[in-house]
Amino acid sequence: MTTLMVRVLILSAAVIFSPAFAEENTGVLTLDITGANPNKGQIIISVYDTEESFLKAALRTVTLPVDDKGGAEFKIADLAFATYSVSAIYDEDSNNELNTNFIGIPKELIGFSNNARGRFGPPSYQETSFPFDQAKTVPIALSKIK
Repeated sequence: MTTLMVRVLILSAAVIFSPAFAEENTGVLTLDITGANPNKGQIIISVYDTEESFLKAALRTVTLPVDDKGGAEFKIADLAFATYSVSAIYDEDSNNELNTNFIGIPKELIGFSNNARGRFGPPSYQETSFPFDQAKTVPIALSKIK
């Protein structure tokens, strides 16, 4: 490899990994979760970036206490611009898990991005995914599975 090629590669890597470049390709995703009992329990959100990882291996998981309005506002900073899906669990008893009945139906409230609702199970990644290409707020209304 010539000296010029090495210098070009080093300069390219410096630009790509510089903070200014990273800031241009990331943003703040705000998740506005509503529908819980005020000041009771916590809300757990999980962010997914692929169909294969959906509801299996979250890219990020964050927990916040429920506020006095029955919700929580999550701010996910420095999130790379891409397509994502979000699930939210109202962990009313703060045991850090989704309580279900004997056949696996959630007893606690849940929600998904695009306020998608599944039939005979959770909604799909396609139903819940959204493009994230600039800072945005995604509302999610918690609801009970019927």
